Amino acid sequence: MDDEFRLRWLEMVRLYPTKEALRDENHRVSYEALHHRANRYANALIERNFNQQCIPVLLEDPIEHIAALFGILLSGNYYHSVRLSSVDDLHQLVDSLDCPCLISNSPLVISNDSVLPTLVPKRLQADEPDSISYPPILPENPFCLFTTSGSTGPPKQVVHSHRSVLVDTFRQITDNEIDSADRIDLLFSLEFSASLACIFPALLSGATLVFHDLKKAGVLTLPTFWQEQGVTFSSLSVSTFRMLLKTDTDFKKVTGLRFLSIGAEPVRPADISGFQERFSANTVLQVAYATTETRTISEHKIRTDTAVSEQLFSVGKPVDGRAVSIRSETGALLPPNQVGEIFVQARFIPATYPNNAEASQRTYQLQPNGIVQYATGDLGFLDADGYLFWCGRTDFVVKINGQKVSLIQLEQELKNEPGVKNAAVIYDTFHADRSLLKTYLCTEPGFDLLILKQSLAQRLPVVMLPDRYYLLDVLPLTKTGKVDRMRLASHPVTASPITDNSVENDESSSDLVPLIKTIWQKELGLDTVLSDYDDFFQDLGGDSLTAESCLAELENRIGKTVPIHAAFSYTTPKALAYYMTGYHQHRVQCIPLNQPAAHRKTVYFIPPLPGDRRMYRWIENHLNQQCNLYYVHFEPYTMTGELIPFPDLIRQIAQAIGNPAESVLIGFSFGGLIAYQVALSLEQMQQPALNRIVLLDTPLYRRITFRESLRKDAHRIKRKVFADLQTGQKVNWSASWQRAVARYRKRLKPQSEQPVAGSKATTWQDSCTVAVNQYARKINVQTPVSCPILLFRASDSSAFQYEIRPDFRWQPYTTAGFEEHRLEANHDQVLNSTNSHIIGTVVHELVQSGS
Repeated sequence: MDDEFRLRWLEMVRLYPTKEALRDENHRVSYEALHHRANRYANALIERNFNQQCIPVLLEDPIEHIAALFGILLSGNYYHSVRLSSVDDLHQLVDSLDCPCLISNSPLVISNDSVLPTLVPKRLQADEPDSISYPPILPENPFCLFTTSGSTGPPKQVVHSHRSVLVDTFRQITDNEIDSADRIDLLFSLEFSASLACIFPALLSGATLVFHDLKKAGVLTLPTFWQEQGVTFSSLSVSTFRMLLKTDTDFKKVTGLRFLSIGAEPVRPADISGFQERFSANTVLQVAYATTETRTISEHKIRTDTAVSEQLFSVGKPVDGRAVSIRSETGALLPPNQVGEIFVQARFIPATYPNNAEASQRTYQLQPNGIVQYATGDLGFLDADGYLFWCGRTDFVVKINGQKVSLIQLEQELKNEPGVKNAAVIYDTFHADRSLLKTYLCTEPGFDLLILKQSLAQRLPVVMLPDRYYLLDVLPLTKTGKVDRMRLASHPVTASPITDNSVENDESSSDLVPLIKTIWQKELGLDTVLSDYDDFFQDLGGDSLTAESCLAELENRIGKTVPIHAAFSYTTPKALAYYMTGYHQHRVQCIPLNQPAAHRKTVYFIPPLPGDRRMYRWIENHLNQQCNLYYVHFEPYTMTGELIPFPDLIRQIAQAIGNPAESVLIGFSFGGLIAYQVALSLEQMQQPALNRIVLLDTPLYRRITFRESLRKDAHRIKRKVFADLQTGQKVNWSASWQRAVARYRKRLKPQSEQPVAGSKATTWQDSCTVAVNQYARKINVQTPVSCPILLFRASDSSAFQYEIRPDFRWQPYTTAGFEEHRLEANHDQVLNSTNSHIIGTVVHELVQSGS
């Protein structure tokens, strides 16, 4: 039916105008209010004559993001959701599809010579137009675009039509009996196709969609979230579900949760038995098998009293509209209980990858009756009763924490490392504690595992780093000369896996270091000897879920609460112990990130906000072998909640810097200003000048004066009047007036109205932001320092336009050398992987040359 999405949505708005449609931690939006927001986007796109074009959306606010998606769909276009962390790949999509614009809060540099036109939400017309002439939408029109993970090559684009999405959506609503009384959570990123199973079944049935940020709040908050928000329907990954089962939560008290869907990874018998033992009889567990290309293929609904059988551990039977067959390498149909490649036959699913004709020909086949046959690349079998069992991947690609990892690619990376003669990788899903990525190496004399790990960490994502390393004289081979992975999987490992060069605790090490190692070994299932500087993620194969589990166990053992960001910022036993023993007593800590060595320069990373060091990860990996690395953690408030005077804080940091002449300070944004102030303080303390200051997109904080603001606003009014008279472009004077009032109200807001540290109304990050804003008002850069300054600045400085003048003229403020590099990015993109590599390379060369 034409316009089916629009008609269904308008019907929901008519039936439930005041009912809660969306909810996050702080906001609620009704169906009518969401429709008004969506129409603002729809009208803006229709006015620009965009039709059936791909509109990328990069909005961190999930409610605004959903409003933009609905506006795009109502306007006859289709959407592609983007996260800030994956924006590096956006230019490929823009180039291949000729996207007409981006919906984002700020302009975005897409490539070296182009900026994608941007629709900024706050600049859209505030009032909904009286009437919108919606374009007709046919069932075959595109609805959304997702990309595959790209683990075996460039990411492939998957475009779903309106019919494809709506058929699957209405099937879910019917099969799972979803209605307006349900409250459905969204725990996935909107960038993932799994979000389709939450957004549209909720909002096209009159239910409420509730957002919960697992990365920010932590997996362990889920049961409380379910209870407080009255969630009835939840979808989560198998990894998250296993993490919950490790806790002592009494899930039988979560009686309101009637439906729990898990997927993205193979389910083990222990997962099913854990559900049946731990959850209420009111809850149904759905095990689902789906792909980006087809959406749901099969599912299996399990109750706490479902009888145990082999079929209980399958991925269920194909859903309505999907047929499954198992085929051999030659394409022949296989009988029940024989393993082969899983093929899916269905109508209306995508039949091609728009950006990869070769992969389309290999994967899709359009049959004469209109049915699309899709080769999944997964191995499995059907039993005699039609239950599907998943057995792995045909191309040695496995899913780890929802992300695809190519074992062949990892093997090639290992073989390219010095000292490695041969390598094989298997994914052990039968380990007692968790699935493990195991690496078997044939090496040459003098092989150093630590160097190999550091090299891999610089190039590969954390999910691809092996969990275990084993040393063999030769790899077992099949009769045809290929690595025999079955024999490897059953290989008896009598000796311990290869260990790092273990480092004994030095005298200053805390007693917490051995405790942290013990907990990590238990939670990760390790039988190796850990060193003080083994990285939880890069060296030991940990992930975000086990990191939270380790932190929870550590809190139980010491009887203290630790901020959750510590698990991700301080990722070695030594660093975590330093932080935990000092953050209650010391306002400033220099936390070691690697094993210090004599005769190496020292690099101190200073953050713009205290606490989270992950922004510097790529630069750290580049300098890890050449420099002693420290992270400067500072607390802006005293133990009683009073703001520490900025000169006192700077003096404390300066006193913590050892051997300034051999030290480099690296600071991003406000962290760069701290680096400058520390250098000045060291000289005032008659210490030797620093070796160098590295400023990452750090402008001089010259705040725009009241007179300048008036002048800028007068210029804007003049420009808008001219546009109105000359081009007939109507100006929304009401919205412009509201924005101007908001700016001046913020400028004139009394200091006492700012939130204070420790206030329950603010988060930990909010109180730190308040401190930085207050510090920034008192900074006045006037005195030059006696050390060189190396400045990296973004090509786009529009992020500062309303707060400060983006003044990067640092050269007068050093009496030594000054060097400047420009990076193609805006302020929020400066520390992406590409730019961090550039920064790390330049700093490494300067450190090595001693210049």
